[in-house]
Amino acid sequence: MTTIGEQLRNPVNRDTVCYMVADIQYGGRITDNSDRALFKAITEFLYDVHITNPEKVKDGREMTEFYTGYGIPLFDDINKHREFIRETYPDVDTPEVFRMHPNQDITYRTRQAQDVLATILDVQPRGAASTGGVTREDKVLSMADSYLKILPNNWVVDRKLHLADRQPLSIFAGQEIDRLSKTIKTIRTTCQDLKLAVAGTIILTPALQDALDFLYDARVPPQWVAVGWPSPNISLWMAEVVRRYEQLNSWAVNGRPQVYWLPGFFNPQGFLTSVRQEITRSHANEAVPWALDKVETRTEVRSSEYRPGQDTKPEDLKTEKGEVVIYGLYLEGAMWDKTNKRLKDPFPGDLFRELPMLLISAFNKDAPQPAAVPAKLGAAAGKEKKTKQEYYRCPVYRYPTRTDINWIFDVNLQVAEDDAYWRMRGVCLLGSVD
Repeated sequence: MTTIGEQLRNPVNRDTVCYMVADIQYGGRITDNSDRALFKAITEFLYDVHITNPEKVKDGREMTEFYTGYGIPLFDDINKHREFIRETYPDVDTPEVFRMHPNQDITYRTRQAQDVLATILDVQPRGAASTGGVTREDKVLSMADSYLKILPNNWVVDRKLHLADRQPLSIFAGQEIDRLSKTIKTIRTTCQDLKLAVAGTIILTPALQDALDFLYDARVPPQWVAVGWPSPNISLWMAEVVRRYEQLNSWAVNGRPQVYWLPGFFNPQGFLTSVRQEITRSHANEAVPWALDKVETRTEVRSSEYRPGQDTKPEDLKTEKGEVVIYGLYLEGAMWDKTNKRLKDPFPGDLFRELPMLLISAFNKDAPQPAAVPAKLGAAAGKEKKTKQEYYRCPVYRYPTRTDINWIFDVNLQVAEDDAYWRMRGVCLLGSVD
């Protein structure tokens, strides 16, 4: 058996250890690609080169630090290690220890507070009257009346206008309209039944009782979420219903929009697939025809955000051969540097920052690549040499809960650092920040 000091003075190959741990023994059991990449970044960070090259400290011991105040001593006794940790390590770890941005602590505390408030709300008595003597039923009936007023009446779409060409995006729009029509119908039926049940005309079923309780607490009823999408409160949810209706109705009546609100679709992956299909068809007559299974999505961040009703730069809306421009994505853990066109660390307290419009394109993996330019000789060669452009493969999620169910696709964003830097910071794009 060798001591810890001997192991550090004669270390094994670092790349071998990282590969065994991150790709085989532990990483091999991780099925999610983003989780596996994060685990690999953490492994390479913890088993860094500086740990295998300890330096002398003031008291003569050999010790290295992976972060300020977090030393790694070279004891041969496990009890000495435990005592050292108890005496020297802080009681509360800051996000920087794990290479996260300090804003992550704000996010953590905010979610803690939200969980506590949600628990308090769940245990509140259901029969108490509201302020001013207004009963629960009166408040919910008022909400139901307001929702019935903002919902479209008898929404019937004439699909012969702009959705009859049988193009992939037109078919996709028809499917989205069908799903939103079902959502609107469910909302209207629930509100009308609640009014009848409170008046005593029909029985207050368990489903209607749940709807009454959830609406009184300003939450989305379960039966609405089942035909819609999750949301933290009913006001945001109803506003999104109206916004989705406006986008799809305008698409059906006025034709395809110049910019698409990606988070406003039930099936954003289907939208991206339809875009790839149309781009593939537009290249069907080329010397090397494109095949859908050989086409991959390519993205490009434009120069400005999209604001409905405001003028947009023409160059930000420019597209070719089936390409589309989307908006509505928010960066968490980073912000976009418009000057240098790359990611950068956010300002303190700035948890979310909107990403400028994003061009969705595609390329054929089997298409011949452009011929390489011959290298120049002499001093000119050094001037022509460019540094390698780094990209961070940023995952896009529909909601803040980062699961494979909410994952949409990945976007390559330009960065000055390596991929691991931003991955350990937990940077991602969200379709909703609520």
